[in-house]
Amino acid sequence: MYYPSSKSCSTCHEVKAIDQFPFDAGALDGHGHRCKPCHNRLNREYRQTPEGRQARAESMRKWREANKARNLAHRLESSGTA
Repeated sequence: MYYPSSKSCSTCHEVKAIDQFPFDAGALDGHGHRCKPCHNRLNREYRQTPEGRQARAESMRKWREANKARNLAHRLESSGTA
């Protein structure tokens, strides 16, 4: 396996230490192609679009449906009635 100590971000094109890139099991070196700051900025921008808000709402709806008991316990605990 290939283990570089640094790589270039495909968005900002800066060469940064490998620990500045998020993990990606599908990548040859095990790290994503965008540095963490660029990755975070692009995700934040996407979440502010109508498509991003809709995707987030759908994801949260599915999680709440799959975790009803956990969600209820959390709500009761945070309201102080548990």
